[in-house]
Amino acid sequence: MDLSQAILQTCDEPLPDLSGRYCHAGLDYELNESLRSLYLCFPFGYGQFAFVGHNFANKQARDLKAEPYFNWLADGRLWPNSGWCETNNFLVQSHDFTIKSISVDAYLSGEPPYTLGAPGPRVKHIEMRQIWEAHSHFIRLLKDGRIVHGGDPILEWSLANVNFDKTSTGALRQIKKPGADSAAPFAAAMRAFAGCIYAE
Repeated sequence: MDLSQAILQTCDEPLPDLSGRYCHAGLDYELNESLRSLYLCFPFGYGQFAFVGHNFANKQARDLKAEPYFNWLADGRLWPNSGWCETNNFLVQSHDFTIKSISVDAYLSGEPPYTLGAPGPRVKHIEMRQIWEAHSHFIRLLKDGRIVHGGDPILEWSLANVNFDKTSTGALRQIKKPGADSAAPFAAAMRAFAGCIYAE
């Protein structure tokens, strides 16, 4: 199942005013640290969800003068560093919205501020089966036009790098396409979305 065209067609409308709202965060990254993605998922309206991304590319691991990275940098969609300090700082800073929880990859569980004693949003462990279940819910909302990301090209690009297949329980498992680039932005967005569903 390939949803890249669906997200291109239904999610490009402008983001709503997110001031004063709450969200859940998701963090994922490539094992070679070439790309790190932090996504926020905001529930709003009647069963709608808005996604806001913060993506960081390591210039030591990716050619940021090449497309599509160069345009993303120019548009302020991508930042040219590892993102380790930036994501940490973002999570503990004051905002005009509230980050209620963050779901992280197991590899990140020891990084500050993801330890339980650190300031910032609480860490929420989202099980993989919950993320697979969230995929199914996300696709239903996507088809109903209830997902908004404000024309985020990195999220669209990442979604185009994955397919889905059904598990024995009927949930949808994300699978990276053979030879495809990063799925980290979409994985981070799904961690945030699962947080909205399971971390309340």
